[in-house]
Amino acid sequence: MSLKIALEMSKKGNIEDWVHNFLIQPDPHGNIGLLNGLKLQKRYWIGPIKIALSNLIQGCGPDPSFQFYEKKENWIVTIEKFVNKLKNGEIPPPLITEFHNNLIHIADGNHRYAALKEFGYKEYWCIVWFNSEKDYNSFTTQKK
Repeated sequence: MSLKIALEMSKKGNIEDWVHNFLIQPDPHGNIGLLNGLKLQKRYWIGPIKIALSNLIQGCGPDPSFQFYEKKENWIVTIEKFVNKLKNGEIPPPLITEFHNNLIHIADGNHRYAALKEFGYKEYWCIVWFNSEKDYNSFTTQKK
């Protein structure tokens, strides 16, 4: 479930299928809870598009203020693994994000995000979902 496949599926209008297939994978990429939550209502999708990493809101990590807290020692080990993959030329899958209250929140890919930042990336490919057509239209109008 690579970036290349996500870009190809997006051109065919199938980005939601890519997200569902990505999230149903076994660890480390699987996220069944998010997948089940996404299926609860109609979503509107764009991407993958490049977004500045500084514009993304992290939701998981070693800071207790994050929605999903992870012990610092576990976080560091995981980020080091992702950074090593980047050093070896691996291109990570897109980050899966939610547009909410005019901000873009990382829903899946917080570890990839932290590794990309540590490695020196300034922007990266993201898939963005919207919970309403109004938000989708607002975002896509801003991007033009």
